[in-house]
Amino acid sequence: MFKAPHSVLALTATLLLAPLFAPPAAHAGPHFVESPFWQDEVSSGNMPPVSERLPDVPLMVDLAAKGRAFGQQGGTLNTMVTRSKDIRQMVVYGYARLVGYTEDYTLQPDILLGYENEGNRRYTLKLRPGHRWSSGDPFTSADFEYWWKDIANTPLLSPAGPPDFLYSEGQLPQVSFPDAATVIYQWDTPNPQFLQNLAQARPPFILSSVSLSETVPRGLCNG
Repeated sequence: MFKAPHSVLALTATLLLAPLFAPPAAHAGPHFVESPFWQDEVSSGNMPPVSERLPDVPLMVDLAAKGRAFGQQGGTLNTMVTRSKDIRQMVVYGYARLVGYTEDYTLQPDILLGYENEGNRRYTLKLRPGHRWSSGDPFTSADFEYWWKDIANTPLLSPAGPPDFLYSEGQLPQVSFPDAATVIYQWDTPNPQFLQNLAQARPPFILSSVSLSETVPRGLCNG
């Protein structure tokens, strides 16, 4: 059985530009409201409207039920980031992960549509159809495949190889990509912390936009 949330706000995460969300009308689909922060960009044609930036099945969050409301968008964030490469630390200022924790520390899909864990040995990740990067490029299993084959397992780019958490008793998983919305990681021995690692404060990167292949072509470093 796939784990999938039943709550109700548009998942934008690191892949999309955050829209505001309006309550759905009775007996109708959700009504998406453009974020005032991005309205000028949309009006000028530099960004598509919110309805075209969301996946087919966005994550929905009922803020009112949680006793919360939207905050003020925009402003200035002063940090101790001193080098351009340290921008990777920005993920700790938000919480958008493939898998995340609820307030009571229960794991649930976040960017993912769902996942399946079979005995801590085989994990099937289901992506949201129609999901896109902020560039507008499709977010699919090809992004995971590109990272796995052309970055993580390319010595010139990743001298130490894939991240340590992907090893189980010294062995890496078999990774497959059955279709555009499915990624499977399978080990011979259990790797019980796989999902928890994906949900941590500074999550590991196990995907990269295929658009980067224009800079680092597939197979470039593998001879």
